[in-house]
Amino acid sequence: MDDLIISCPFCSKEFPLSSGVVDHLRKDISEEIEKEIADQIRKENEEKVDELIEQLQKKSEQIDDFKKIEKDLRIKNQELSEKEKDIELVILRRLDEEKVKIEESVIRKITEEHRFKDKEKDKQIDDYKKTLEELNSKLE
Repeated sequence: MDDLIISCPFCSKEFPLSSGVVDHLRKDISEEIEKEIADQIRKENEEKVDELIEQLQKKSEQIDDFKKIEKDLRIKNQELSEKEKDIELVILRRLDEEKVKIEESVIRKITEEHRFKDKEKDKQIDDYKKTLEELNSKLE
């Protein structure tokens, strides 16, 4: 390759550009381009990694939120189950109380009926006695 003549942009002095210098410049430019490409790829990869890390953090937060929701639901379910058991127990107690009240009421009613019947019988007996006494007195 023929040596090219170039001029200095500062002093305007001309000098030959040898193929060694051109090769060296090409190598420097190639290394610089490779470095820029590598930097760009590294930057893109860092951005992708940052995006993936952010997505992973969001997923992790969502998982934590879901775990909290599940925990809260399980606690509420357990509380509801306990309340249901308590309500069943209260209902059974009330039923027992009502049963006792009904039994007492029935016993009182039966007792009152017996008293009433006993009084009626006593009255009949008394009436019979009076009638008997009256008859006895008439007979005498």
